[in-house]
Amino acid sequence: MILENIAFIGAPGNRTKAYLQNMCKFNLIPSYVILMDNGKLNNKISVANKIVEKNNFSFDETETILSTLITNNIKYKIVKTNNINDNKIYEILKTKKQNIWIYSGFPSGIIKSKMFKLNKKFLHVHPGYLPYYRGSTTVYYSVLKENNVGVSSMFLNEKIDQGPIIMREKFSLPNKQDFDYIYDPKIRSKILIETLKKLINDENYYTCIQKPEDGETYYIIHPILKHLSIMKLNK
Repeated sequence: MILENIAFIGAPGNRTKAYLQNMCKFNLIPSYVILMDNGKLNNKISVANKIVEKNNFSFDETETILSTLITNNIKYKIVKTNNINDNKIYEILKTKKQNIWIYSGFPSGIIKSKMFKLNKKFLHVHPGYLPYYRGSTTVYYSVLKENNVGVSSMFLNEKIDQGPIIMREKFSLPNKQDFDYIYDPKIRSKILIETLKKLINDENYYTCIQKPEDGETYYIIHPILKHLSIMKLNK
């Protein structure tokens, strides 16, 4: 099923691969994709793809993003930029009818006010249980504090991680899986797919409006604390 009112903006990496592969696997196909290319987008099409279970959120990290798009006949545009606020992206969004844009950008990419003035909804899946874990590297903080990791989907606004919450869930620590490159994209994909199933029936669906005082904003974790967190993840 092509989601006529839902499109995708993504940067190269496993998160974008996992999102797009799982969207295609569960027949929730974006009607348009903007790929931000910082020079690391691999244009080579993979010949052999792994077979993954229909009910699983695994993905094939050897499959290129372009291979996924071409195989599934998804319309796309490559933009040479590493900045979500680039005027080239702005001009594309102005011409597109899709109201909801799934955002899978670079880690430091914060959407600025001019983009919100286009009256588009930017759907983001955040690696933290909102509103309690806002900001950067929240996964490592939650591992240290609660021995689990959270994922939340929301519509972004101009305040960091304070948009309306659509869905959220806590997950146990991974068992012998690379967290950043395998486990994190998988659990975020799970929440994305469940979110899209809700939005198909109600594009304004959300479960919670956040208040600034409801949670805490975290900043890039100290290397020693991050090391301790990774030790727990690797056990």
